[in-house]
Amino acid sequence: MLKDEEIAEQKYQERRKRYSGIETGIYSGDEFIEFSETCLFEQVTIMLPASFHDMPADEARRKYPSEQRPQIIKTNREGTIDFGFNLLDETIEEEQLESVAHDFVRVMKRLYPRNLCLKVEKGQGISFPYAAAEFISTAIDGSLYNMVVIMSIKGKLMQMLFNCPCDRKEDWAGCLLQIREKISEYEEEPDETDQPIHRTISHFRYHRLRN
Repeated sequence: MLKDEEIAEQKYQERRKRYSGIETGIYSGDEFIEFSETCLFEQVTIMLPASFHDMPADEARRKYPSEQRPQIIKTNREGTIDFGFNLLDETIEEEQLESVAHDFVRVMKRLYPRNLCLKVEKGQGISFPYAAAEFISTAIDGSLYNMVVIMSIKGKLMQMLFNCPCDRKEDWAGCLLQIREKISEYEEEPDETDQPIHRTISHFRYHRLRN
């Protein structure tokens, strides 16, 4: 019996390793999550979980009581994993991105001294440079893993915020890197009267492996 359990666990871990990115989908806990291309602010396209929905306004006010809550919040069915986005009329140069991320961490630590910053880093995506900060925050029902990504888009500052329970951090780690590096400039679809065949949003679909 023990050997059967070990074999089942090995297959389970192999399956999770195989499905670990936005093109294959990922496992978060026992849930399989697929990704699709989403347009934000009519400015950028980003790969987000296809099953996530816009958080209702009343729920957003409860979960994010500050008036500075994200302008767009995408959440899972249980409301335990969120992506948030802001697009601000603030000009920021590429060389300032990392400094802004460090400023964010300093303000966070002043407001929430118990929060733990894991790291701040900069990178280059396919379309935009960015800076990212990762930290752990406390919540009523446990600790949360958080990431904030800052990038300059057409003269404006865009923030992407992500949070999930800490026990889901490893499920999302590699996927979040792919998401932020593949954010690209939004291209408007051609007028259907001029071109009947137009671009469709790509949607990667993969099936679960059988146990």
